[in-house]
Amino acid sequence: MTDPECWKIYPTEKSWLICLVWENVEDMREAMVDAGTPGKKLYDYKDVTAGCQCQTKKWNSKKGFKVSGPLGVLYFAKRYCSIGTIMHEIQHFLSHWIKGMKWEKKLTTKYSEPIAKMSDTLVSQFLNNYHRTFIEGKSDMPTQLYKYIQE
Repeated sequence: MTDPECWKIYPTEKSWLICLVWENVEDMREAMVDAGTPGKKLYDYKDVTAGCQCQTKKWNSKKGFKVSGPLGVLYFAKRYCSIGTIMHEIQHFLSHWIKGMKWEKKLTTKYSEPIAKMSDTLVSQFLNNYHRTFIEGKSDMPTQLYKYIQE
């Protein structure tokens, strides 16, 4: 399995999502199985072209919702990395965020704009990193970040 390109995007100043982009979808699927859900096999991911694994158990503490540190990992295969796919995976993360923040009841009134802004911020950060990495050829994150995630 090849190592992915990787970078962080920041929903808040003190929290981040790790983004991993593989050259081929087979390696991405294998990594998702390695990091994934107990009982899931490679066959279960046969049609998957991207993924979001939020670390929701780490988000909640005795004091409430923790919004610092790593919040999850977004998985992508370069060939399938369209704006729609990027937004789709970020939306999965935002669904967990809304639930963790207990914003469900006031989502359409009080929290609609903060979530829209967060979505815009995360997509923009992802696209900027994608451009810098794959178009300009300047990767900011060492592959050690990926190796750290695997531990």
